[in-house]
Amino acid sequence: MRSLIVVAVFLTLSLGLVMADQFQGTIKKLDAKANKLTIMKGANKKKDIEGTEVTLDLDSKVKVTKGKFSKDGDKFKIEAGDPVEEGLKSELLAEGKNVTVVTDDTSKKVTGIILGFGGKGKKKE
Repeated sequence: MRSLIVVAVFLTLSLGLVMADQFQGTIKKLDAKANKLTIMKGANKKKDIEGTEVTLDLDSKVKVTKGKFSKDGDKFKIEAGDPVEEGLKSELLAEGKNVTVVTDDTSKKVTGIILGFGGKGKKKE
């Protein structure tokens, strides 16, 4: 019984270490040569929230994808969609663009960049 509890605690802690962190922000600067991404974490132009400046290291195999929305119950969430062929060299990764950043919990490096969130909806005429 005791060993079963130890195994359960170990598995729970291990799962927590493997899970990635994900947050949204606005690109301030991308330096692909130095493998650095600076974003304004939590920035929201519509609500006049400036956000917090955060500089992150990029993983050598960072994946850049277009975002797609999905509905989880009553909540909408953004997920990785089609890959962006140009990767970090894409013009879509310009200053001021909205992104969702996925980091590895162990190294805190950016493993994924999902383009787009909080964009303008279609105009109603």
